[in-house]
Amino acid sequence: MEKAVKEGKVRSIGLSNFDMEYFKFEEVVKNAEILPAVLQVEAHPYYQQRELKEKIAKYGTRLEAWYPLGHGDPTLIGQPVFERLANKYNKSKVQIILRWLMIH
Repeated sequence: MEKAVKEGKVRSIGLSNFDMEYFKFEEVVKNAEILPAVLQVEAHPYYQQRELKEKIAKYGTRLEAWYPLGHGDPTLIGQPVFERLANKYNKSKVQIILRWLMIH
């Protein structure tokens, strides 16, 4: 992957599913010349991954949510807070949840 960045074939590197096995992420980082820009893991309001976000932030790596709507769980999508925010900002509940994940 680093060779592809150096050759200009891709702009950045990302990883996937290094969530609770954080030490594997650290192992990659220890041996990398180019740090991962993103780490894609399951994340949604019921599973926020706050600790992981904090740990990877020190490397400049951002979390990308996989499964951000939690299986399309109607309980999640139907939470009153998302309904209120959707109405307030004239957005869909799904848009509110996705934006919420970006800032939390």
